[in-house]
Amino acid sequence: MNFIVLDIIVLFGGVQALSLCFYLFFRKNENKYTHRFFLLFLLCIALYNIGYAALFMNLQIGFFNMGMHPIPYKYIIAPALFGYIVYSLSSKPIGKLVWILIIPSVLYGLLRCYWLYMIMSGENPFVIKEAYDAGFFTINEIVILLFNLAIGVAALRKTRFNLLNSSIFFGTKKYWTWLSTLSLVFIALSTIHLLLVIASFVVVGDYDRLFYYPTLIINSIFVYWIGFVGYSKSNLLFFKPLTKEKSATSENLEIEEALEKVMKDDKLFKNPKLTSQQLATELGLPMNELTKYINTQHEVNVSQYLNRHRTQEAIQLMTSDFLVKYSLEALAMEAGFNSKSSFYKVFKDQTGKTPSTYLKSLGK
Repeated sequence: MNFIVLDIIVLFGGVQALSLCFYLFFRKNENKYTHRFFLLFLLCIALYNIGYAALFMNLQIGFFNMGMHPIPYKYIIAPALFGYIVYSLSSKPIGKLVWILIIPSVLYGLLRCYWLYMIMSGENPFVIKEAYDAGFFTINEIVILLFNLAIGVAALRKTRFNLLNSSIFFGTKKYWTWLSTLSLVFIALSTIHLLLVIASFVVVGDYDRLFYYPTLIINSIFVYWIGFVGYSKSNLLFFKPLTKEKSATSENLEIEEALEKVMKDDKLFKNPKLTSQQLATELGLPMNELTKYINTQHEVNVSQYLNRHRTQEAIQLMTSDFLVKYSLEALAMEAGFNSKSSFYKVFKDQTGKTPSTYLKSLGK
């Protein structure tokens, strides 16, 4: 069977990742750690595709097959992704954790270097083939994928935990969406790859080339997707983590500006079913942080805060020609109240007058 077209697709996937590495390398950003880890992540994916394309296409530099390089890129991909995500969440150093995660890559890298020495010295030119025949690469592939899955799940949990935890603050909804999506896609790819390895082992008794192509093609699509984001929305890839290290004044100002936008411009309060959680999600804030801010800065709870804006909207409608065509109940619905009775109660609590009395004061 001729695989040349698939080999070219796989090769171009690697070249795409490599070109994106060069493009992002020269872009300035505030968070150097996310930048370094993401570039390492991309570089390893590039080596993944280029290495297998070179192996399948038998591309050589002299007598050295390009697919035989000793770089343990497979064991670096997941730790690099984890480092990227963790440093996106916090600027604090990861510490010993990153060293623990790279131990497998160091050990495998040493093994590959030893094999390369055996081949180039002529002591055992067939050492890799012998390892392949012994089933080493199938077992190693399963170990790598389980390793990737564990780290992918840890990265996703880290992202979602921090999104719901008060240690992460305002203005980051699109970033958390990106980090969560990236983690989920990585988990999905690792799962598909693992299932293909198992299927290949069951069908042919080893990890056959035919079963490897779907993984490499999907991996190429993954690279093209990251490339699209990288070229069109590169600012989304690298951002300075917004944590408690920020000053309270700066943070409160940003929250207030965002609240004013969604209240005055978007008028979210017009949705009578709007909850505290939905408002917090819209702002990219943990709900407890939003409620704490409104309680402290506006001295009301979230429900009272929304009703305050609904009352102001109702007053604006009263001063307009709205009631010429519509009833007072319709006005209440338009302002975001869920019933006429709640409108009357809230309006009197806010203004000290009933809607009817207030209209009389306006001469209507």
